[in-house]
Amino acid sequence: MVERTSEERAAAVEAMCRVRAVESPANPSGHRTIWHRSARGAELISELDADGRVTRQELRLFDEVLVWVAGVFRTGAGAAGARAGRPAEAVEWDAAPSPDRLARISSALSGYRGADRLIAHVRGVLGLRDGEVPGAPAPGSTPGPAALEAASRREADREAARRRSIGTMGLVGGAALTLLGVLLAWRSSCG
Repeated sequence: MVERTSEERAAAVEAMCRVRAVESPANPSGHRTIWHRSARGAELISELDADGRVTRQELRLFDEVLVWVAGVFRTGAGAAGARAGRPAEAVEWDAAPSPDRLARISSALSGYRGADRLIAHVRGVLGLRDGEVPGAPAPGSTPGPAALEAASRREADREAARRRSIGTMGLVGGAALTLLGVLLAWRSSCG
């Protein structure tokens, strides 16, 4: 892991603030994903529910990763330049949220004063307020092992649901092709 300076981290966050966010179309339940990405090494993926509330955020700052899901933090390190949203195997997760990673990420976000509500949300969950000294989240806001395990379980359930959806689509597609083949064979034998 290449050690980055506070200035490099802050510059990456500022560069992310200047890019236009990209938003996916809402899925049938109204959930959507919004990406912020800078050429300087920062990427933020935010998932919003149908009411526009943030349900999950993943911030990559160079090779450090912070995931926030329903009040639970998870930190880790991934290959520098790896894209967020890739499978969890690309990230080496910390056993517990790393106070050092949280402090570095908090410090990088401390100078942000822009109007983007998703970047402001990350600042808020990290406990950053204008005029305060940056650092790790306040004591008690970093979850214990049970909360981390519950968040990991929710993440695993979401991934399993995605795989089931893909499997179901494959089965439906295969059945449609089989039916088409049977119809074509029947038609060629009749005519």
